Amino acid sequence: MKNRKFFWFFLEPYTFVFSEPSKRVIYNTLNGSYLTYEDPFVCNILDRLNQPENGYCIEIENSFFKRKSFLSLIREVRQSFTGDVLPVGDIAAKPFIFVPLLRLYNNVERIKKERGQSLGELILRNLNQVTCFLPGSCTNKCTFCDQYYKQFPHCTNGGGESLSLEEYFLLFDKLEAAGVSQVNLIINGGVSFHLVQALCEHLTERSFKKTFYINIRNLHNFISVLNIPEAKICVSVDNLIHITQWAEYQEMYRNFPVVWEYVIRDIHEIENIESVLEEENVLLKPFYDGSNFTFFKENIYIQKEEILQEPISIQRIFRRQVVNENFFGQLFILSTGEVYSNLNLHSLGNIKIDSLGEIVYREMEDSHAWLKVRSEGNCRTCINKYLCPSPSNYEFVLNKTDLCYLAE
Repeated sequence: MKNRKFFWFFLEPYTFVFSEPSKRVIYNTLNGSYLTYEDPFVCNILDRLNQPENGYCIEIENSFFKRKSFLSLIREVRQSFTGDVLPVGDIAAKPFIFVPLLRLYNNVERIKKERGQSLGELILRNLNQVTCFLPGSCTNKCTFCDQYYKQFPHCTNGGGESLSLEEYFLLFDKLEAAGVSQVNLIINGGVSFHLVQALCEHLTERSFKKTFYINIRNLHNFISVLNIPEAKICVSVDNLIHITQWAEYQEMYRNFPVVWEYVIRDIHEIENIESVLEEENVLLKPFYDGSNFTFFKENIYIQKEEILQEPISIQRIFRRQVVNENFFGQLFILSTGEVYSNLNLHSLGNIKIDSLGEIVYREMEDSHAWLKVRSEGNCRTCINKYLCPSPSNYEFVLNKTDLCYLAE
């Protein structure tokens, strides 16, 4: 290197350079290497590399190698297979590597521009999953009946004028025609058995995936009609259900496609169900009840080590820049016909009056769920915002944008 005057310094196309005012991060999407730099000279070099017109490759002088910070950069980049340095004279022309850039075919601006066409087949390509709440007045009086369903799929009492059986049939037919990949049905304890039976019979003719959500207290009443081909049954369990009763249910329905979802508010609740947790089909559903913030901070908040545990693909990073991975493409339809992109937000319309295309357009035009990315609060300036999972319902109910330790 001493006999050379100029070199090409480049990064591989599967890497990202993330920035905040006094720090830069080089992230390798293939092996998950995460390189951090705060030296102003190195930060300036990385800024130059990250300019699209430079093609992830810049010319450097031999004098750069006299800086320890630069030597450290080159060593770490090479060791992590993230980039390299080549003498200018050893190749015919400057390498040009395309900086990772997101290119959207069906983006929001195009949808707004082509509103007439977008209200048809084109815009409905964005709709992937629909969750329908069935009508019924449940008498179980679960303590958090009016809160569970805003944090994860769970039954709640239906009220007001309800969709008819024929309207549900018509809705399922429209969802099939739109190419929706999954439909979920939420069943509370007051739903008519004959309604569920008729809907299940209709659903067997539909090609989309089916998932039923039901409380363990109501399982006996409906299990006979829920066990349809290629359907999944998610059963909610809380700490008021005794462990021996739950174990009996598990044994009774061992041959059914059941996933048991245990609602947990405190870490000590796990101690009572350790034997049940050994089963593969048991999931924990953390629930924020307004008074267990400490539990969430100690057990739900994410740490950088967890984020970087597995390599994050280019596609996933791109998605997190523009859409919410948890919410995008989902709609929730209450038994009254009111439609939501997120049950913590306002209604987008009513399926009795509005078409699916109009409802999807409203969400895409002024999105507070599907396009909710980490662009608010502390996340807005965080260097790791596109490595973090997308915001979830917990951010809504806790009224916090950053459920993490990354800023500490």
